[in-house]
Amino acid sequence: EVRAAAGCGAAAGSGAAPPPPAVVFSAGSWRGALRRRLGITPASSAAAGRLFALADRWDPVQARATADAGLLGEACLWETGGPPSGCGGCWAAGGGVAPPPGWERVPACEACFERTHVYRHYLDKLLPAPRPRCRPLEDGPLPPPPPPPPTPPPPPPPPTTLPPPPPEERHALAMPPRLMWGWGRRVSGYCGSASIQSVALYYGSWLTQDAVRGE
Repeated sequence: EVRAAAGCGAAAGSGAAPPPPAVVFSAGSWRGALRRRLGITPASSAAAGRLFALADRWDPVQARATADAGLLGEACLWETGGPPSGCGGCWAAGGGVAPPPGWERVPACEACFERTHVYRHYLDKLLPAPRPRCRPLEDGPLPPPPPPPPTPPPPPPPPTTLPPPPPEERHALAMPPRLMWGWGRRVSGYCGSASIQSVALYYGSWLTQDAVRGE
């Protein structure tokens, strides 16, 4: 129905031949989707006699879309008598006029949805019944789009230094200090080799600092 509505809106603005009629069952709101995605907000005259939305009178999907002025064309509702299980509570949560905004999170509306929206309900009970009467839908102000989700705070910066390990994980080896080979003016560069040599000596192995350095 969104493609058909977009075609109706474009045809109305350009004078081109409108697309063939479209029939849908239990339509959700699509005017807001057209506005967000394509920048199109068709008027009721563009969809008159070309878009038909058939639904159970108690189907919360189309009922909420109609309350939000999210549909155009004609609404064709099967009047099925009193509200099915859950639908009365669903409408009551919306003030008795329609399901409330965000009805998907209301338990009564969820029960109503299971009774009236599933396609088997349409195939078995509604389509064999007499054809519903249709009435034109008027365009009205669309509800404002939902606000964007809040920006999450930035992650904390990584620590510049690693924290010290817990006391039970500290192991200090009793290794005596050593001078690196070639200690003196203009002779240096064996500090790492001296450290590795000290560790090796602690475990009973002798390595020259020159061999550790690899030169």
